[in-house]
Amino acid sequence: MTSYQQAPKSQKIIRLGSAIYDEWVDYVARVKWDATSNTGILEIWQDGKQIVDEQNINIGYRELVKPYWKIGIYAWTGKSKYAERVLYYEEVRIGNTTATYEMVKPGQTN
Repeated sequence: MTSYQQAPKSQKIIRLGSAIYDEWVDYVARVKWDATSNTGILEIWQDGKQIVDEQNINIGYRELVKPYWKIGIYAWTGKSKYAERVLYYEEVRIGNTTATYEMVKPGQTN
């Protein structure tokens, strides 16, 4: 079996708070992947307020394939008391290396 990823030496868990149900919540994430040195970035905004600002970090895996965007509900069968889960997405934007928060924030008209 071929291994595509190597586990990081250390892992930091960042808590974003409790889930908010039955209302829209806007998130913006900025990530600069760097699995081999300390030049990575992780910034997250929730409803326009920056809640994570991690600079000069080692983030990602030393992998044979590049990182990719994946979002969804992470719940395994038998691990939840709920029979049905629904998640809605709106205004999804993916910026390039020059994108800023102002360029991708929710509520843009174009």
